[in-house]
Amino acid sequence: PISSLLLCAAACLGVRLDGSSIVAVDGKGTLYVGGDYDGLHVMDVTNPFAPSVVKTIADSDMVLDAVVGDGTLYVCSGGTTIMAYDVTGTEPTYIGSFGDKCKNLTLANNRLYTHVLDLHEYKVYIYNVSNPAAPQQIDY
Repeated sequence: PISSLLLCAAACLGVRLDGSSIVAVDGKGTLYVGGDYDGLHVMDVTNPFAPSVVKTIADSDMVLDAVVGDGTLYVCSGGTTIMAYDVTGTEPTYIGSFGDKCKNLTLANNRLYTHVLDLHEYKVYIYNVSNPAAPQQIDY
């Protein structure tokens, strides 16, 4: 299917893909691919037969997950920080970071959910992200 084609195109453009690669799609022709320690790659895939890398967002930590909605991209970096980017323009613009633990991200109804699972805890953290510049933790 199309997702396999997009990942193949990403690999052909030199985007490193492996078993830990994270993919988020915004539905408007932008693909976000991350994993390992080589950052998050922003790709224009409006024509999946001629994709291009628009930008690479450097990140010194491993990108564990990413989700995009309502013009904002949320990235779980290194399991410790959630970074928010405005993706309404031609290139992502850093908004800020929040949280101190993250793993998988889910976005629904202006709520960002992330769960933490380690030897000592299993918690789901919930953030109100109706204002991505000032997210509020509302539960865990």
